[in-house]
Amino acid sequence: MLTRMFAQTGNQNLQHAFPRPPHLDDGVAEKTGWSPLKGRGRTRRIRTVGANRLEFRVLPEAVSIYVYFMIIGTVSFFAILSQPRLSLGSVALALTCALLFVGCGLVIFYLTNPLVFDKIRGFFWKGRKKPDDVCARQRPDSCARLGEIHAIQILQKLKRGKDDIVYELNLVLRDGNRIYLTDLISLETARGYAETLSRFLERPVWDAAS
Repeated sequence: MLTRMFAQTGNQNLQHAFPRPPHLDDGVAEKTGWSPLKGRGRTRRIRTVGANRLEFRVLPEAVSIYVYFMIIGTVSFFAILSQPRLSLGSVALALTCALLFVGCGLVIFYLTNPLVFDKIRGFFWKGRKKPDDVCARQRPDSCARLGEIHAIQILQKLKRGKDDIVYELNLVLRDGNRIYLTDLISLETARGYAETLSRFLERPVWDAAS
């Protein structure tokens, strides 16, 4: 079992930081970070769209609370407007309900941005907008050419005040930089997703989880 070192991040989570696995005889691995990139990340589900495309999409339960508030805002808005006489306070409350609807809609739009691996375009990117070479240079944390991806990294972290372990999946680029993909509560699922990516990208999996 790998020796564990503890590192504290700024988002109040205590996480396991692993040294580089000793069996990795790779120059890129020597300059790659082995501490988790995020203290609390979003869980996404991998989806095969076609022979040349993979996507990571957010779980439906991650947006359900925002859908709930959108429904509340909509019902309240029309209930207020249906009153025979509207006071200034009622108008203000109706506007608040409308803003609640719009705000939750924007959050859902942001949360449901997919992570895309596309062999036809030759890119990985976050979001709905298709990338180009300029995007890859300007936004290295959310866009990269598939040829720049060197490995898939699995890390383990333990949240402060909780006993549950979370597994982080990252991309490792040829220059040693990393791009966060998702958090998963199951090591089996994390390794399954990593193997799916490994086969799709023809890149190795660097597994630092115990």
